[in-house]
Amino acid sequence: MLLLFAMYVAYLVIFGFAPFKPIIETSASFTELYERRFEGTAGITAASNWDIWTNIVLFIPYGILFIGIPAVSAQPWWAKILLAGGSAGLLSFTVEVGQLWLRRAPSVVDVVCNTTGTLAGAIGGIATYRRLLRRVEQVSQAFRLRSTSAALLGGYVLALSLVLALPMPLSADFINWNAKLHLLIGNEGTLDRPWLGEIYLVAIYNRALNDEEVYTNFTAGPSLSGIPNRVRQGLVVLYDFSEGEGLRVHDRAGAEDPVDLRIHDPDHVRWLSPNGLVVEKETVLASQGPARKLSAGRFSAHSELTVEVWVAPADLSQGGPARILSYSKDPYHRNFTLAQQGGDIVFRLRTPVSGLNGMHPELRTRDQPLAQGVQHLLARYHDGAEVLYRDGVEQAAVALRPVAPIEMIQGVLGQEFQWPVLSVVMFPLGFLSYLFCYARYPPAQAIWFALLTALAAYACMTAVNLLTARTPFDPFSLLVSAGTVIISILIAVRFTKINGLLCQCSCAELARERDASQEIDVRISMS
Repeated sequence: MLLLFAMYVAYLVIFGFAPFKPIIETSASFTELYERRFEGTAGITAASNWDIWTNIVLFIPYGILFIGIPAVSAQPWWAKILLAGGSAGLLSFTVEVGQLWLRRAPSVVDVVCNTTGTLAGAIGGIATYRRLLRRVEQVSQAFRLRSTSAALLGGYVLALSLVLALPMPLSADFINWNAKLHLLIGNEGTLDRPWLGEIYLVAIYNRALNDEEVYTNFTAGPSLSGIPNRVRQGLVVLYDFSEGEGLRVHDRAGAEDPVDLRIHDPDHVRWLSPNGLVVEKETVLASQGPARKLSAGRFSAHSELTVEVWVAPADLSQGGPARILSYSKDPYHRNFTLAQQGGDIVFRLRTPVSGLNGMHPELRTRDQPLAQGVQHLLARYHDGAEVLYRDGVEQAAVALRPVAPIEMIQGVLGQEFQWPVLSVVMFPLGFLSYLFCYARYPPAQAIWFALLTALAAYACMTAVNLLTARTPFDPFSLLVSAGTVIISILIAVRFTKINGLLCQCSCAELARERDASQEIDVRISMS
């Protein structure tokens, strides 16, 4: 049990630090990072129901496994609960602090929910631990039948093939857009993806401009004199940065419900004449509330979008990607984002196919077309196809492809749940593989045969996915799958051993009852 607990803790730590992308801020102290990035009790109201429940459920197995550790199981029930809650709170807080240097959003909500889940697991484990083990062992005893174990394993491999390998067509519209997100310029909502440079114009259309219209807007230029010549049909948001002073940037599209932006740090920007704004230090220009005008049916009705900016990056080493324009909540949840990654342009768009982060796939250039001068950048989406332009010339394009059900699930839940979802679907494969081999080989050999059986099945499904959906091979997916299979096999070994002991105890008890009955019969006959 101690080994299983240690492996689950390792899994929680890996999950907490994924996707392992550090934030390099050599000048920032720990105190500065903590005050700027760690969400305190104020983040409780902003947490979604999904965030709360997933963080609770994730730590329930921690509590169950913790009270099964031999040194802990010998303690009184109240000591088990206190030790489980205290250790989980310490582990969760340590992981959250470590996220200060990663591309994550550390929050006290996660610590509270993780501790709550552990306490629930510990209390439930104390109440039902022995009964649960007996039930599972009784079921696993039935699995030892060869025909039953073969049918279960074959059926699950078939089901897993449908989930992992076979792509399914999905609508590539905006039905899953989040109406509660804010429109941001120059940064992410978590203030950890800053972009520096000059910005002269931002426009958002609820339709896809054609090539001729793209070139028309490019020739109109970034100045106020060219604005009357720009395409107006479908224009929803327009910022020309002609205010010259103040804390607000006004939406001049002329549509109802204007989405005005407020400058978070006015000392970090400088106004230009006749129009433009220089972002000199890290800050953000953000809508004061959700930008509902961008998601109130204006886009979902047509499933078309054009995002356009006139900018001059401060340098070509900015990354993250650095957010030029983002309609998002944090690094993992957005409706769309236009950003800079070094000399390349990145565009992410949320659809049921591409997921909550818009990264399956993301649209980006590969030949570093960005320059430091003033330039025109435009991203267009229509009928599942995304196209990037620089100065009126197409630079990159990508088509949204059918995805496997597991990719759809990961896209719905978010990038941070990619590995937990994969672990959940892979866990029964290792468990059933061991039960299948346990009915045919000695226990020592069954472990190795089970591992080979499970990994061979996963390799076949991965090959089918590569051929049908043409998805790139991900070594980390193989690592997570192999680790999950090993853990599930070890748990299956544990259960079968306990099952054997229970069977022995039951046989001994029956023998004692039989002997006692015979002794009574003898006494009756003698009397």
